[in-house]
Amino acid sequence: MDGNVNRSRIALICALALGGICLWQLNASVSAFFTEKALAEQKYARCLEKIELQASIEKNRSSARNQIWPCWHQQLTAKRYTERGALFTSLTPPNDKESGFYFAILLILAVAGLGALKQR
Repeated sequence: MDGNVNRSRIALICALALGGICLWQLNASVSAFFTEKALAEQKYARCLEKIELQASIEKNRSSARNQIWPCWHQQLTAKRYTERGALFTSLTPPNDKESGFYFAILLILAVAGLGALKQR
């Protein structure tokens, strides 16, 4: 009986350690998402400001209207961060290594849960 208790405690400790690492990584990913979002919005705003400045300086309004196209790329980039589910999409694992890491955490949590249930 002591062997099962020790194994379940070790599994629980491993699950808590891996869960802590997972939360740390999740926090870093969320922070990076919001940093990139703010940067994209700033670039778009600066581009629009430059266009407004050029439009106020130029006499010919038709040429000023053509200057809007340089902001198209910044607008698309900023829009990508404001779409519904953009944060969730950015948190999905981009490669198989992270998917395996998440699967290992779930497996250890399941083993720790089963060990706790068997103790009762």
